[in-house]
Amino acid sequence: MDVMGFITANPVLVLITLVLGIILGWLFTGMPASRGRSQAQARVAELESQAAANKRKVDEADAQIKKLQQQVNDQSSTNSSEVQQNTGLKAENERLQAALLAKDSELATKEIELQAKDGELADSNAKLAGPVRLFEQVSGVGASSVSLEHLTRAKAPAIINAILGGMSPTLIATQQDMVVVPHIGKASEQRLYDAGIGTYWEVANLSPEDLSEILKLSPVQKANMNVEELRTKALQLAQDSGTMAAIWNARRIDDLESIPGISGTFEQRLYNANVCTFEELASLSVEQLAEICSAPSTMMPNYVAWIAVAKDFAEKRAAAAAAEAAKTAE
Repeated sequence: MDVMGFITANPVLVLITLVLGIILGWLFTGMPASRGRSQAQARVAELESQAAANKRKVDEADAQIKKLQQQVNDQSSTNSSEVQQNTGLKAENERLQAALLAKDSELATKEIELQAKDGELADSNAKLAGPVRLFEQVSGVGASSVSLEHLTRAKAPAIINAILGGMSPTLIATQQDMVVVPHIGKASEQRLYDAGIGTYWEVANLSPEDLSEILKLSPVQKANMNVEELRTKALQLAQDSGTMAAIWNARRIDDLESIPGISGTFEQRLYNANVCTFEELASLSVEQLAEICSAPSTMMPNYVAWIAVAKDFAEKRAAAAAAEAAKTAE
């Protein structure tokens, strides 16, 4: 039987055979390709997973690098701050050392000044030794009873001239009213008192140089002041008051007329009563002041106010003295 005859006689069988051949051909050719694609896809997925993992590692590494960079920057900033701080500390140390050197220099200067003062004091004491001995011998008053603080060189001529004139120097406790002397006002009177000059006799025996120094005269004032007239009037006042050769045992004298209500007359009455400082005035009672000042009943002073102001002045002076002492102690 030929082929065509077989196909003609068995068409169904031939069709089934063809279908089976096609299926078997597909199985032998299509399935491996499909399996290869699946494997490739799986490989791609695996590679993508590895790539994603690698990217995560790269991102983590970048983050770590940024963190390390930030730490480096922070450390650099800290180091820069420490350098600036050290520079500031060095500058402060140099400033303190300079201040210490300046303080040492200041202390050395003060030490030299104190030595000079000690020399001046020794020189002044040497110059005063003679007048003090003469005063003690002639007046009969021991030097220990004299206020040596104010027994200055300016008083020496009054002591010596009294002795040379055959008079005995007399120590008095109360200063005299200087404003009655020509060219002497309240400010000049206070300067005389501060210098220990408190009697007409002492003023009459002042040298022009000492008078100018005590009164702190300017060149113009010195040129306009008639020193001889001043000394002659002071000598006349000493004669008229019976106080020739009188030497004032000097003490602190405050300008009591600076208190409102105290006139020159009241001030002199207070001085005559040996009330010469703000402290002494502040310690008095109204009755004591009334007795000392003997003011007319028609113009009775405000003694309470006097006492209050004097107390205020005294307290301010004590506070200033305490502050100065504390400053010196430093």
